[in-house]
Amino acid sequence: EGPAASERKERRKTHEDAWLSYISWLQTTGNVPLILCVLERGVAVCRHTGSKLWLNYCTFAAQQLRDSPLALRISKRGLRNCPWEVDLHLVHIRALERTGSDPKTIDEAKEAALRSPLCGGPEAYRDVLLAFCDFCRRELAEAWHRTSPDVDKCVKFVQLLRGGFMYGLAFLQQTYPKWSSGRIPLYTYYANVEENLMGDISGEDTGSANARRIWEECVETAGSAETMPWISYAQFECRQQDPDAERAIFRKAVQVVPSDHPRWDDVCDAWLMMERERGSIDDFELALTRISSARLERSKRTVARALREASGI
Repeated sequence: EGPAASERKERRKTHEDAWLSYISWLQTTGNVPLILCVLERGVAVCRHTGSKLWLNYCTFAAQQLRDSPLALRISKRGLRNCPWEVDLHLVHIRALERTGSDPKTIDEAKEAALRSPLCGGPEAYRDVLLAFCDFCRRELAEAWHRTSPDVDKCVKFVQLLRGGFMYGLAFLQQTYPKWSSGRIPLYTYYANVEENLMGDISGEDTGSANARRIWEECVETAGSAETMPWISYAQFECRQQDPDAERAIFRKAVQVVPSDHPRWDDVCDAWLMMERERGSIDDFELALTRISSARLERSKRTVARALREASGI
C-alpha cells in the first residue's frame, strides 16, 4: 500500500468519523426519522469506507424499528457492503428472528456468516454459532411457556437446539483444533439449557443426565488449562444434591490442574467451602490435607527455581 493509498484511506476514515460524530449528536435529540435519514445519507456518501456507519445504522434501526421489515432490509444492505463485519451478521440474524423468519432462513444466514471472511478471529465465528443457538433457545422457551405448550414446536426446537450446539462444537473443533478454550462457552450454554429448559420439558431426569455428559466433555476439553469449567461442573452436582459427585470433581480438578496455574487456588477455595457447607469433619480434613500438600510442593518448586536462577544454572 503506497503513500497515496494510505492518504486516501485516512481521509475516508476522517470523513466517516465526522459523520459518526454528527449522528452521535443527533441521537441526543431523539428525532428518529431525521436520524434514519442522516444515517442513510451517511452510508451513501461514505460507501467506500469501513463498517462503522453501517453498523451504527443497522443497530439504530434494529433498536427503533424492531419488528419492522425496514430494519431487516437495512441489515441486508449492510451485509452486502460489509460482509466481513460479524456484528452486522448478528444484527441481521436477530432482524430475521424479529420478523418471524423460519429456522431454515436463519440457518442459511448462519451458514452465510460462517462462509464469510469475518474479522475478529475465531471469536467472531463462535458468536455466529451462539446466535443461532440463541434463536432456537428463545423459540423453544416461548413454545414451552405458553398457557398451553406447543408440543410439536417444542419437539422441533429441542432437536434444532441440540443440533445447533453439536454443530457449533464440531465446527470449532475442526476449524480451530488448538482453540479448546473457545469451545467452553458453548459447552456451558449447552449443559445449562439441558439441565434447565430441556430438562423441564422432558419431565424426567434426562436433562440432568445429558447435562452431566456435556459437563464431562467440557472438563475433558478444558483439561489443565482452565479452572472455571471444573468449578461450574461441581456447582451442577451441588444443584443435583450429590455431594459425593461434587467432591470427586474437586479431587480430580486439584490433580489435573497444575498447582502453579494462576486460578488453581480458586478450585481449592471452592472445594474447602463445599466441605464447610456440606461435608463431615473427615471430608474437610482430607481436602485440607491434599490441598496443603500440593501447596507445599508448589512452594518447594518455587524456591528451587529461584535458587537455580540466582546461581545462574
